[in-house]
Formats: sequence, C-alpha cells, structure tokens
Amino acid sequence: MDYTQGYRAIFYATEFDPVTWTDFSADLTRRIDLISGSISRTNTDLRQSASLVTKDYNIGFEQWIRIYMVAEQMGEQKREALFTGIATSPSDSHQGVVVNSNIQCYSVLKPAADIYLSRGWYANKNMNAITIIKELLKPINPTNANVVITPNNAEAYLQDYVIAEDQETNLTMIEKILDAIGWMMQIQGDGTIVLSPYTLLGQDEPVLTMSPYENDIVETSFNIEHDWFECPNCIRVTYNGAIAIYKDEDPDSPLSVQNRGREVWAVEDSPALSTGESLYEYAKLRLHELQEMNEVATYTRRFMPEVNVDDIVRLGYSDLSGDFIVETQNINLGYAANVSETVKRGV
Repeated sequence: MDYTQGYRAIFYATEFDPVTWTDFSADLTRRIDLISGSISRTNTDLRQSASLVTKDYNIGFEQWIRIYMVAEQMGEQKREALFTGIATSPSDSHQGVVVNSNIQCYSVLKPAADIYLSRGWYANKNMNAITIIKELLKPINPTNANVVITPNNAEAYLQDYVIAEDQETNLTMIEKILDAIGWMMQIQGDGTIVLSPYTLLGQDEPVLTMSPYENDIVETSFNIEHDWFECPNCIRVTYNGAIAIYKDEDPDSPLSVQNRGREVWAVEDSPALSTGESLYEYAKLRLHELQEMNEVATYTRRFMPEVNVDDIVRLGYSDLSGDFIVETQNINLGYAANVSETVKRGV
C-alpha cells in the first residue's frame, strides 16, 4: 500500500482480550461502528488517547478496544491498527430514535498509572533499568507480551538511586527511570510498548523523508515558531552527593541572567558523565545544549504508519527544511486519516 497516493478508508473498533492481546474482529457482534473520532499521540503521560462517537455501544461497563483503519487502493486492502487501550467514560446522546455514544479512551499505560507505589520504594543503582521498567509494566500484562526492547535485548544500568515520592505511580516511576537512562517509550497502534534509547538529531537516521520530490504528503501551509523564551540560564546538577551549579552570565548572551533580568533554572539528578568529565564541565555543556533555540512547526499530512512520536522525520520544503523530532500527532478518523503533526528541532 502506497500511502502517499490516494486511497479510501473506513474505520472501526473491536473489543480485544487484554490477556492474550488478540481481538474479536472475527465476531461481528464485538465490532464497534465509528461515526467519527480522533486519536491523540504525545510523548508525555499516557502517550495516547482517543475520542470517539459510536452507535450501538454498550456503555454499562469498561472494555478494552482496538481501532483499525482499512485502506483500499486499486483493489488492494490494508488494515492498520491505529490505537489500543481502555474505553471508559462513555455517555449516550439521544436524538429521537437515534442514540449515539461518546467514548473517551486511554492508552495501554492506564493500568500502570492507576497503581501507587509504597512510600520508600526505590530503584537501586547499578541495577538493569529495563528489568525494573518491565516489572512496573506488569499491571498491563503480567507476561510483558506486548513489551519490545530495541535494539533486541539491549540493557541500561542505573548510575544512581531513583526514589519514589508521595503519590508516585508505576507510570511516573517508569518516566523517572527512562529519564535517568536516556531512553524513550513509544506505543504502536496495536498496543505494543517499545523501549529504546532516545533518537538524537544529527546522529540517527529519519524514519521518513518528506519533500516536493519524495513523499510529498505535507499540506502547503506551515505554522512555525521559535520557542526559546523559557530556555534556562542556570542549572544545578547533582551526582553521588556532589552538586555543581553553572549560570549564564555572559554579557553577550541574550539569555544571560543579566540581560533577561531573571533566573530560569534547570535541574538534573542523573547526569550521563563522560569519562574524565567533571560535574562542573558537564553542567556548563548541558546548559549550552538546553539554551539552543528551538524551532517548532505544525503541519497536516497524510497518514503514514511508520511515523510515531519521538521519531525523526526529514523535511525538504523551502519553508521548512532539515531533521525534526515528532512531538505530537492528532489523527482524524476521517478522509485519508489526515494527521496534524507538531515537530521540533534545535537550531
């Protein structure tokens, strides 16, 4: 299926078994017809959510659902899973004899967000962080059948303790551990949770190139802004009980404490020190990295299944050129599943 070309699409959802992760699409009585809806993808919190309008939906209980798009092009059909999660907070809207249901859905991470860790829980330093994360993900699936590590069997070890605070959940602790090791967590449309090191601009290859000459699927209008005002000018870095503080006091820097007239702080508790690098040297370099002006762009494009949040895309348009990291996506469950996408890069 060439998604850069025109195609017709229909959308539906089906209940699925959260133990085996197989859906009931063969049983048409378990199929949910969609009137409209959208899917939101981000790199924070639950990562994904969906808002749906359906008909003939049983609002009497919570259930797990999977949303599909079936695309047809030149007689060929391709089915893509777009979202997997929990359908909750349903409500009915009655208009005469017509009854529509509005449903809010949350990603497969929801069970991990609903369990609170005991006070004093901590992840020990020198432990394999991936093993700990997989244990924290077990409320979603006890066998971790939907968890994939890439590169295959990659490991990452904690350099310091990660301690639970009040109201700490399994999910917020996973976030802390991921930050400590420099990894990311992505969710695929079928509910697979992918753990991998962060994609880095200038080092990792893009998953997709879009330009007037290759995969020209971006609408012609862009919204571009430079988001630098909240960049920090002070940083505090702690490591094994030691503290290093660095402030931008350069009179030629537009972000310095003197020129801005205020301090904007960044804090890091688990720095990735290079061999022989002092904590102060790290703090100075890290502040300069955080102060890079960021260019943020929003555009609408056709759906491409290989692109997820935190992936790198390469844009080759006259108004927008270079490599960018995908920050958010909003998929419209309508014509061609158009995607409103926000991307960001340091410049």
